[in-house]
Amino acid sequence: MKRLLAPLCALVLAPALFASADITVEGRGTVKLPPDGMRITFTVSAVDPDMAASKRLFAEKNAAMAAALEAAGVDKERELKITNIAMRPRYEWQHKNGEGRQVFKGYENAVDYLFAAPLDRDRLEKVYDAIVASKAGQDFGVAFELRDLEAARAEARRRAVRNAEAIARDLAATLNLALDRVEEIRYGAMARSDVKAYGVMARAANFADEAEGGAFLPDLSLRDIEISETVYVSWDLR
Repeated sequence: MKRLLAPLCALVLAPALFASADITVEGRGTVKLPPDGMRITFTVSAVDPDMAASKRLFAEKNAAMAAALEAAGVDKERELKITNIAMRPRYEWQHKNGEGRQVFKGYENAVDYLFAAPLDRDRLEKVYDAIVASKAGQDFGVAFELRDLEAARAEARRRAVRNAEAIARDLAATLNLALDRVEEIRYGAMARSDVKAYGVMARAANFADEAEGGAFLPDLSLRDIEISETVYVSWDLR
């Protein structure tokens, strides 16, 4: 009977060891979709050594911009938002005789605007031309986006979970085991979310040259926007 004791213990302990086994896998999911929205950012600003004169000049430029955008069909209530307002002294760094110093240029009044709408190339060109024609715009930028980003993220998460399950099943099968119930799904602070978008920028000094040169946006396909999600899933093994 003593010689049978060790094998018997092994038979009893082995299932117990596997019964407590679990596995945690990182799953990654990616969705690539063509952009269906556009965001145009621009700034209206005025600088003058006299604060009151700066305010008057800014008001004139802002009125010119508003009239140009209205003529271009921009709905200021639904499509146009203010993202920042600033009034500050403006300095310029100048070099003279091997030395550099800050020179006061005046007081700046500035407002940053955001125009957001469904992607429409013709409309993009029209709004861009309006900003150029107003002679009041500065730091023009365009970004392309997904209007329903959360739906794309949700699909990327579902793909991440399916990816984690496929990896976990493969690893478990290698050990002649199978997945049992899910113990835990971690997402958020423990996971990663990444949206790869893109855009173009232009400076005020280049507006006139670009407008004279033809269409602002080349007649090319826009790059897909990539959304990636990461989750961590734990299973019991059997």
